[in-house]
Amino acid sequence: MLDYSQIAVDMVNGKAQASGLGELVTAIRHDVRAALPFADNRFDAAYSHMLYCMPITNAEVERLSQEIHRVLKPGGLNIFTVRHTGDPHFGTGIHRGEEMYEVGGFIVNFFDRAKVERVSQGYDLLNVGEFEEGGMPRKLFRVTLKKPTVRPEERQNINDIRHDRCYSTATVEPGVEVPQNSSRIWSAIIRGELSPPRPTPNSPVGGEVV
Repeated sequence: MLDYSQIAVDMVNGKAQASGLGELVTAIRHDVRAALPFADNRFDAAYSHMLYCMPITNAEVERLSQEIHRVLKPGGLNIFTVRHTGDPHFGTGIHRGEEMYEVGGFIVNFFDRAKVERVSQGYDLLNVGEFEEGGMPRKLFRVTLKKPTVRPEERQNINDIRHDRCYSTATVEPGVEVPQNSSRIWSAIIRGELSPPRPTPNSPVGGEVV
């Protein structure tokens, strides 16, 4: 666990030790505007509640999201919540730049769906749900991202395969067609990284990998 407050870090570590979970739970003080203090591909999942809403710039939020991507294992999940622009406090109080507003001494960085998509670059965006919290109520997105299991260089290898019209085809990326009988495509399907192709209405021999 990471937190900017040393008081919070000490509290979490103390409760973990008292509960006999000291070997499983470790809290560290860290400023998330800096690189995360972990090796690549270390974690199965990351969860944060309104961390992305803290008063940091959009560029810093995007870097943070990429740092989380770096430390996740392939297939790992990044689940986060953010207050969105339908929230009653959005557009009220003191404007602090970009989509940040200060209300009651707290600065909140609000999100719309386009902003969610920007911080999701490099991930598979699995779900954006909406929920409410608190007495106003606060209105939030719950976003679930997945780090792809196919490495970027493997995706490039797949994209480099040229379309041959004598074969039925599969679409791996929008607008990119590859032969279904390519060993690399079917190896990826067998490993569970791609789904088998299904017919598409635009081509009698076409297929689409999703």
